[in-house]
Amino acid sequence: MKTSLLLLTLCLCLSLVAGCASAPAPAATYPPAASQFTSTSPAPTSTLTPQPPTMAPTAAPTSSSQPSQGVQPPKLGYHATAYDSRADRVIVVPPGCCNSKRDTWAYDIATNTWTNIAPAQLPVQGEGPMDYDSASDRTIYYAGNSAPSGISSLAAANQTWAYDYNTDTWTDLQSTGTPSGLLGARMVYDTKADRMVLFGGLNVPIIGTYNTDTWVYDFNTSTWTNMHPTTSPPGQNFFPMVYDAASDRVLAWIKPDDDGDNNMWAYDLTTNTWTSTPITEPAYRTYDAMVYVPTVKLDFVFGGVYPDPDTETPYNDMWTYNAVTNTWEQVPFTSGPSARGWYTMSYSTKSDRIVLIGGGADRNSFTNEVWIFDPNAKTWTQVGPK
Repeated sequence: MKTSLLLLTLCLCLSLVAGCASAPAPAATYPPAASQFTSTSPAPTSTLTPQPPTMAPTAAPTSSSQPSQGVQPPKLGYHATAYDSRADRVIVVPPGCCNSKRDTWAYDIATNTWTNIAPAQLPVQGEGPMDYDSASDRTIYYAGNSAPSGISSLAAANQTWAYDYNTDTWTDLQSTGTPSGLLGARMVYDTKADRMVLFGGLNVPIIGTYNTDTWVYDFNTSTWTNMHPTTSPPGQNFFPMVYDAASDRVLAWIKPDDDGDNNMWAYDLTTNTWTSTPITEPAYRTYDAMVYVPTVKLDFVFGGVYPDPDTETPYNDMWTYNAVTNTWEQVPFTSGPSARGWYTMSYSTKSDRIVLIGGGADRNSFTNEVWIFDPNAKTWTQVGPK
């Protein structure tokens, strides 16, 4: 049984890399039960009050090349996105594996235009989550692995990068205490605490074990802290996670295996505690995304993939979750995106719209489609590609 789980997990890594290439990917794996990760990081500090910066990272030099406007991004899957609220742009970073081009894109919702921006320096090639830090006006990217030339080069990494849209620069923040070797981890920005919260991921290169640590990143000091909560969710990767401002909780939708519980886990950074709530419906899915919409105080999730090790069946339904009342409700719509996973969703505060980018029905059918969802009218509109 253990051998089968390890082989299925190896397929997950192979399929991630294959998702960036044109060769067919092997069947997906459903994550096995979590394996406890022993951390050597220090215990959390007793205060969450931001401290003055103690380091000044050197920014990448100003790019000498010009951004390309009016173009379309490549087909996207396993990509990372973050909404920069000051610039009113969705920042997109394609996965940098298999010798594919590592670049940075910006989507302007107001004009429905893409810009292939051209920073002189780029993060390490690999896969990782990112989110926008509104206090510092930076998009924070966690690089926990690198795979510049395929699965044979998959290796642990431990870098934290920041992107400044105003100056078009990526900066290696030279963070300390950085978690290393996490594939498919999830990271969200807790606006109240002014901290990034990261959870989960497959341990690289130890194929077959999943991380159950909860990490918190402070941009002001560029330090990571392993919080060591008493209880943690089971290990998982490529699951939906979001910061819910109404409840002031980080929410992670996790189901570890076919026999495991379908739970919504809520993390309270103030008390450093995880709590779980059973979910009857919707059915669990993976390779999906969840966004919080403050105007209606609900979390929205679309589609995703049924996590079967033999066949990955995509969904095209949409649900809302109210973290305060612990209630789910299916969102009716007449037309919208096709069934898919491996996409991303971002919420635009300026337009009060959800932006869905890329994804596909399987690992060989990614798209560069852009769909806009109105959370009040509950309607989808496809706006790209042009």
